[in-house]
Amino acid sequence: MDPGLYVTFFNEGERFDDELPPVGPLEHVVVRDRLLIADRKDGHHADFFGNSRGIEAEYEFQRATGTEPGGVRRTDLRVVAPQGVYLRFVSFGHAAEHDPVPELGPYAIVVVGKQFVEADGDRLAFTQSCAYPDGLKVYCSAMIELKDGKIARQTMVQAWDE
Repeated sequence: MDPGLYVTFFNEGERFDDELPPVGPLEHVVVRDRLLIADRKDGHHADFFGNSRGIEAEYEFQRATGTEPGGVRRTDLRVVAPQGVYLRFVSFGHAAEHDPVPELGPYAIVVVGKQFVEADGDRLAFTQSCAYPDGLKVYCSAMIELKDGKIARQTMVQAWDE
């Protein structure tokens, strides 16, 4: 496996044997508002491995990056790299983050789902919403920083529909 990032698209609960093959190697991967921003490493091109699954994986990559219309069909993605995956949470649109979270990693596997980010099986970020019996709605977004496998810091934002 060449150095770089490799992305596999899948749906939660999908059997491992049914997943598409990974796409890569990629230089950088950014997930933003359900849009994937990624560049292929210099000198690399789409490799379909001579089968329809590779072609389907490439189309899913193009739909995720917005170069192919139709939107993604597999909502979760797994990111792996031979040298490890480093993860950083950022707030786009703000000139300066007041308290940026340091880069986390290296991780063997990072999974980005519809409502969570997981690294090597540990949940690092998630969103959650609920409604109380009186109709009050609450939305929560939380992020944690691990140190020696334990939560060292947690940042949480809640929005209440009052």
